[in-house]
Amino acid sequence: MKLEMSTNHLMIHAVVGVDQFQILQEKIDELVVRLVKNYKFSNPDEVRIIKEVQGYVGEDMEVMIDFIEEIPVSRSGKRRFILSKVAEEYF
Repeated sequence: MKLEMSTNHLMIHAVVGVDQFQILQEKIDELVVRLVKNYKFSNPDEVRIIKEVQGYVGEDMEVMIDFIEEIPVSRSGKRRFILSKVAEEYF
């Protein structure tokens, strides 16, 4: 399954403890939610985010969280919410 979701359907941006986020897919069956958290972030937030993403993509997709300092900007100077590096040959 290649990730094709709209961030309008995910409520990660509504989590008070999250300053920035990005969903990265490098493997066909794995997603990494990259988060820049602040002092308000809590363990229940982490569980909630994983459950929300898992509910959207299904149980066959492994969902992990990677805490980072900053989401890098693209060449255009914008931050992409969703990045999929899965080769088109899978589809």
